[in-house]
Amino acid sequence: MSSPWKCFTVSGEIGSGKSSVARLLAERTGAEFHSTGGMQRRLARGRRLSTLEMNLLSETEPTIDQQIDGFTRELAASGRDVVIDSRLAWHFVPQALKVFLRVDTREAVARVLGDRSRHGEAEAYSGRQDAVRDILARQESERRRFLSTYGVDLFRWSNYDLVIETSEIPAARVVELILGHRPQEPPTTRFWLAPRSLYPTGELEADAESKSDSLLESMRERGFDEGVPLRIAAAHDRSLYLLDGHRRLSAALRLGLPVVPCRLVGQDDDEIAPNLSVVDLVASRVSSASLRAWERAHDFRFTSYPEGLASADA
Repeated sequence: MSSPWKCFTVSGEIGSGKSSVARLLAERTGAEFHSTGGMQRRLARGRRLSTLEMNLLSETEPTIDQQIDGFTRELAASGRDVVIDSRLAWHFVPQALKVFLRVDTREAVARVLGDRSRHGEAEAYSGRQDAVRDILARQESERRRFLSTYGVDLFRWSNYDLVIETSEIPAARVVELILGHRPQEPPTTRFWLAPRSLYPTGELEADAESKSDSLLESMRERGFDEGVPLRIAAAHDRSLYLLDGHRRLSAALRLGLPVVPCRLVGQDDDEIAPNLSVVDLVASRVSSASLRAWERAHDFRFTSYPEGLASADA
């Protein structure tokens, strides 16, 4: 499968598989593979620091980031075909296809604890909860640092061309989605998300409980129509909300589809309708009761809930 891009940046959350995906993508395209994360880990080992300690030190010692970012700038200026595994390379390589990989936190922890290349790092954790805290702290440290140094937000989704959730699909499938991506007109961020990661904003009675046998059969035979992605919005805590297409999402849940195509409409305070921001929409249409009803209708549990809302146990 050919791609209109010759340069790719692969960013992502800890445990999302970005290194594995980037290496496989380089193999498939014949491009050079480079990893700034590997460089950072080597620098951390040289100082006898953990990765989190190195991240926190980088907040006050800018020469660490300058060394890594200088390497990325050199790659961008070289004109070579490259795949760069890096949290921030998308900021320095404007001509690249900018990919971000998401992953459910519980799956991320399982991957980190089972990754032999992170053996010393994993041994430092006293348990799964300790690993969760470390992963979230490291990601927040990086987010603060890059906001302060470059004025860019790692979790502002419009920074990327393509966002893929890897919780339920292997690296090979992720690479297929990357190579199959084409420029969007008008430019927008394309998502491939696990149906269970999307919070509903529509009425359950009209959508989730609908007995749409014809839709189920059509989707079972033909798959999800990639040409008509679901419209979604994002909140500041990285929660993702479905704006419309609840019946199609319901069918995808019932069929067990691992990912569905989505198109980002707005984030945080963006206005998605006259006098209606994403924040306003979430406040008016999403509640603990609506999430519990959606879970009951589809016989599953969200692995996490939006900030400010009680869990489904409430």
